[in-house]
Amino acid sequence: MTLVKNLDMLALTKAIVQAETGYFKHGSGVTHNNGCGYMTWKSGTREFKRFESKQAGFDACYSLIKRKYQEYTIDGMANKWTGSDRADTWAYNVKHWYKKFI
Repeated sequence: MTLVKNLDMLALTKAIVQAETGYFKHGSGVTHNNGCGYMTWKSGTREFKRFESKQAGFDACYSLIKRKYQEYTIDGMANKWTGSDRADTWAYNVKHWYKKFI
């Protein structure tokens, strides 16, 4: 299996944004400019992080992947990213979209 650090980071980020929010068309992508479901613990509860713009949300997602997920495969990343909540489906969708963006 290929490690994330050996993938095209831009294509991977686009794939995650597509899988998470339909490329900013649903959920936190619309309400928070948060295309990848980036979470924060602001105020002591887990909630979606809010961004000033879609580009800022995209850039934060890209940065998060570069900082935290380089040594994972997409399947391994899925477990951490989703908290094992439908990780197989998430990984399948990200792989599907990744192939389209490379």
